Amino acid sequence: MASSLSAMAYALGGCILPLVVYITGHWVLLAVFQFAITIPIIIFWRYIPESASWLITQKRTTETDIDFNAVNSG
Repeated sequence: MASSLSAMAYALGGCILPLVVYITGHWVLLAVFQFAITIPIIIFWRYIPESASWLITQKRTTETDIDFNAVNSG
């Protein structure tokens, strides 16, 4: 899940960047903005759970069961 969120943040930054460059006219702000979009992912990387499919491929089925039970109970 962490890699998916990171990819979505990067894609969102890539979609908004042309507007930022058009408004400001500075390519440096383009790079700063794109990095700023990914800062939350970098900060919260450890708290984002691994995907169930990845856990299963790594033979970590106990953790997968715990995650599924947490989703089902919540």
